[in-house]
Formats: sequence, C-alpha cells, structure tokens
Amino acid sequence: MKKLFCALLSAAAAVALLCGFAPLEQENGSTTRSYETAAGVQTLNISDKCAAVTVESADVDHIIAEYTYSTAYGAVFPGEELYTFTLDGSTLTIAKTMDPSSNFSLLQSPKVDRSCSLTVKLPRRAFAGVSVDTTNGDITLSDITANTSVLNAVNGHIILTGGSLDNLTAAAANGRLEANNTAFQNFVGTARNGAEALRAIQEKQPDIVVSDIRMPVMDGFALAEACHKDGSALPAFIMLTSYEEFDYVKRSLRLGVVDYLVKIDLTADSLTAALEHARAAAEKEKKLRMPSPAPVSLDTFRDRLFLQLYGGLFTDRVVFNRQCAELGVTFNAPRHIVAVGSLQTPDLPTSQLVTLSTGVTRMAAEALPKYRSCRVTAMDLRHFSVLLPLEADEDPEAVLAPILKTAGQILYNYFSTAIYWAVGRPVNDILKISESQHDAFAALPLLHEGEPVAFYHERPNTQLDHRAQVVGQVQQYIREHLSERLTLNDVAAVFNFSPNYLSQLFAQNSESGFVEFVTATRITAAKELMAATDLKVYEISDKVGFDSAFYFSKVFKKLEGVSPREYMQRMKVSYVDAKDEATV
Repeated sequence: MKKLFCALLSAAAAVALLCGFAPLEQENGSTTRSYETAAGVQTLNISDKCAAVTVESADVDHIIAEYTYSTAYGAVFPGEELYTFTLDGSTLTIAKTMDPSSNFSLLQSPKVDRSCSLTVKLPRRAFAGVSVDTTNGDITLSDITANTSVLNAVNGHIILTGGSLDNLTAAAANGRLEANNTAFQNFVGTARNGAEALRAIQEKQPDIVVSDIRMPVMDGFALAEACHKDGSALPAFIMLTSYEEFDYVKRSLRLGVVDYLVKIDLTADSLTAALEHARAAAEKEKKLRMPSPAPVSLDTFRDRLFLQLYGGLFTDRVVFNRQCAELGVTFNAPRHIVAVGSLQTPDLPTSQLVTLSTGVTRMAAEALPKYRSCRVTAMDLRHFSVLLPLEADEDPEAVLAPILKTAGQILYNYFSTAIYWAVGRPVNDILKISESQHDAFAALPLLHEGEPVAFYHERPNTQLDHRAQVVGQVQQYIREHLSERLTLNDVAAVFNFSPNYLSQLFAQNSESGFVEFVTATRITAAKELMAATDLKVYEISDKVGFDSAFYFSKVFKKLEGVSPREYMQRMKVSYVDAKDEATV
C-alpha cells in the first residue's frame, strides 16, 4: 500500500502563515552562526518563516545549525538573536525568534529574500520524527532517516534526496516536490489547488489524500465528491480544518472523509494517528472490493433456486418442495413480495462495476435481515432482488418503505452510491413470485432522487405514471419474447409506436436505453437458464435471442466479468456436506 500521499493546503492558509511577520530592513553583508546541542534527540521540529531550510546527515556527534543571511540593504542580524533552541525531553525545537519592535525597522512592503538559509546537520542515525515549516523558503532533506516526517513549504519547493522517510507528509502550496530516490516511492505528490489535485489523484491513484477544505478552483469537499462519484470509497480523505470550519465536519463524514484535523492543533502525532486511521480504512475497503472466490457453498444452489423462481421456471410443485427441503429453504409466510434494488451509478469499467455490485449486494444481504427476514439475490451488475415475507393483513408500503429507505442510506454511507427500490405486488403463492418480480422491474422507471422507493400500481394516476407503465409493458413484452427478433423497429411496430417515440420513452422513463435493456434482459435470462438447465452455451444463446454463440459469449463476459463457461463451472459444486439452513 502507498503510505503517503497528497497533502493540499489552500492559498488562504498560506496567507495566514504570513500574518504578523515581515522581512527586516538590512544592509549588505552576511553572517554565519553555528549552534550545538547534546546528542540523544529523537524528534526535530524546525520553524522558520523566511529562510530556506536544509536538513542533512553528516559525520557529527551533535546537531549543528548554521545560519546565513544577506540582503541588498547591508545590515546583518547578530546570529544569536535569530533562533532559540528548546529541548523538551527528546524533542528539539529550533524556532526563529526576533522582536522587530526593538532594534529593527520593518519594510513597508514584505519581500522574500531567498539568500536566507538555515542548515541543520544531524548525526547519521534514524530519528523518530522530523518536522520542518517555512513560509518563504525551500525545504531540502538529504540522506535523512525518520519514521514520521511533516514538511510544509508554503512558497517554496520540497527537495528530497537519499535517506528513508516513512509516513511522509509534504505540503508545497505554491511550489513543487522533487523526490530523487526510490526510498520516497510511498509519496505520491502535492497540488496547488483542488483541480490540480483531482488530475493528480486520477493519474497516480493514491490510497490516502490529506486536503484542506478551502482551496482555490475546487474546495476539499468538491474534490472528495469528485473522487468518490464512481462509487469507490478510495482514496480515503483526511480533511484539514479550522475552528471556524468545525461545522463542516458532518458534511465531511457524509462525503466519506475518514478523519479531520484542526490546523492550529496539528502535530506529528495527530497526523500519524490520522494517517493510520486512513490506512486501516483503505485496507478494509480494498478487502471488501476484492473479487469473491468461486462459490462453493450451499448458497450457490439456493441462488439457483431463487433465480428459477424469479424466472417462473417451476411448474411442478412436488419438484419445487423437494428442492426446498434439500436446500433447507422454507416459505412459511402467507404472502411474499419482491423489491428490486437498483444501483444509481454512472458508467464504469466492467471490472469496477463488478466489484461495486458485489460489495453492495453482499452488504445488502447483511443489513436487510436485521430489519426483516429476507433473501437477497444478485440479478445483474446494477440490480439485485430481495424476497420478503408479508403477513396477510400487512400494508406493503407502510411496512417496507421505511426499511428500504434505511437500508439504502446504510449502503450509500458506505459505498457513496445511491440505491433506489422498486417493489412489486404481493402474491399468495410462492410459485407466482415471478409476477411480483416483473412488477418490480416495471416500476423501475418511476424511481428518482426525490422518491427512491416506488411501488407498482396497476392503475396509473398521472401522465408520468402512464408513460412509465407503457415502458413497463414494453419491457414485459421483451422478457416474454427474448428468442425473437427484438429490434427497436420491430418492437415499436408491435405497440404501434414510431421507433423514435419508443426510444424517447425509454430515455425518459427507464434506467437504460432500449438496446441496453434488451441486452441486459437477455443476459439475465441466460443466467436463469444456466441455473435451471443443463443446456449448452450455444443452446442458451439461441433461446435468449443472440445471433451466435460467439457474440453471446462476448457480451456475457463484458457484463458479468467471466465467460459463460466459467460462470457455469462455478455453479457445478457439491453441497453434500452442507448443513446450514435458511428460512424465508
């Protein structure tokens, strides 16, 4: 895993660092002063608002600081008045100390003088931490070994050569980063504004991003939202905030931000803790999104049973009851109903969509049973079906709407992907559950952001409902005639529509276009046949309306991530020793 990562500071933050300081009026000249401190220091903190700071390993027994200053004005600071050394336990702090009110006059206009320099020489050993902060100078670390390093050069560059820096955080708001050694491979980079950061994140794919909330061009919230709009929870974000921005924290959490830090209280320890938290969150997300191994449990065969149910393929009740007994599945409720979960995600590469769909379906199967007994079954990459029991006198809308909204919010909080729910009509006979399934899919066009849960109603009440119902009828026709020719012109002729009008109906009242719906429906039907029959690939291809087995295999692999043969092989596993039970 990449250990470091993008650290972003806003221009506003940089200006804040300049407040209260201006260069002193000088005359020509220069001076160098050296300081020494005892050995045994573990952590080094350097703060200088003017000078370029170099920290280097040297053949020394003590920490040595050398200061050089020269300007066009001529006067020279006495070196002993420029810095203080404070040793607190094993932590050494080197800080610029000057009282501009006492002996020196201030320039009317602040000026950066890069002839200022501070060089700190360290013994050749590992340090627990190195922190350097400068406003108007560069930061150079040469051959330094440290467990934690925090570098902040607001108006300068950061140059890293040699050494080994773990858990490095570098911020160069108006400069660049130069890392000239592979030891810094855990560092991804920095950016001067949110838009630049987004491009860098897309290119370098970091696991963790440290970002200010307020940045030029694009703020931290917009950056996090842009990074997570595809449904991914990576990279993990750590937000830098001020006390005045504390109210933003709740918004940060909704955007998937794993931690926040108040800038004025930022320390190496607090940053390290936040990075560790983010690293754990990133690793958890990666594990969750790892492709599932080939199914080898009894659940594989239970999924086949439910796919057969949804496809209306059980015609012999005796056979059905025997399979239910063998698989430990019971249907005791007087009524059952189907809710279809729909992933509202933009177009993604198939591999990413497979990972997202797998994760959402898995978590839905864990979350929903906490509120009501149910069975979750994946249908395609954007839909999964939930079979729910109902009592005879229960109102589906009153009972199920709150549960589905709550589950949808849980899934959104984790995956940053909205889940909409379409619910069919209840049925009294479990062998007719395919009707509820078809109703649910017919209700999908009714879903929108303002109403994420829609229930199928036989009699539409509005014009919008009517158009959606028409689309539902067309979709039902397609499901029932998959083996036939289903071009836009052919289906439009069946319903006495113009092809253009039917295409517009689908565009306005369906989650997908006409062609996409036909293709997805054929693939779903193919999966149901694979689960219920022993037909060959070419036979399944013919039954669901593909022109050739080759084209069928190509489309199947594109949508499902595996070939038809691989998919069928995963379903051919033994379940003789499986003893677990499921009740619906």
